[in-house]
Amino acid sequence: MNINIPRELAAQAVIVLAVCIGAWIAVVKPRAAELVQLEQTISESSSSLNSMSPETVENLQRKIASVQKRVAQVKLHNQLADDSSRLYGLVMDLADEHRVQVQRLQPGLELKKANAESQFAAMKLDLTVEGRYEAVAAFLEQITNLEAFIRPVSLQITPTTVDGTPTATAEFGCEVLSFALAEPLMGVKAGGADGQP
Repeated sequence: MNINIPRELAAQAVIVLAVCIGAWIAVVKPRAAELVQLEQTISESSSSLNSMSPETVENLQRKIASVQKRVAQVKLHNQLADDSSRLYGLVMDLADEHRVQVQRLQPGLELKKANAESQFAAMKLDLTVEGRYEAVAAFLEQITNLEAFIRPVSLQITPTTVDGTPTATAEFGCEVLSFALAEPLMGVKAGGADGQP
């Protein structure tokens, strides 16, 4: 039995078959090989994660919790550097608490801004206070213990007398710093080892 297939139809069938084979070789075969390789990588990663000892997992959880805690501290300390009015209020509250008189307070002069090259910003703070020496010393100690990154720059204490009472005048200069956090750390929240608050 002879089947007569027109030459033109046969040629078109051969061309379609050749295009399909070419497309498979050029597109599908590399993707199939890539898929096999990805499946192998996933299975290797899964087996290595499953082979982690409980001690390793606990150590990782402790490190993550430590990083979360430190990031939260940096964010909290940065807030004061970004809010000069709040800083002013805290300094004045400390002065009242220690019974020292603030004669001059100049917050907010920005020395340096955080940018791509610089990892921190600095705001200058200059103040002059007067009071009993012990009160002035306690006040200055509390200034450096505020929840902020405070770097003392200068301090000059001069003994004085007010109404026959020995006092001291302190001129204190410092920088309030804020540090830029890397982008991946910006989303880190404080919490337990599992990341829960």
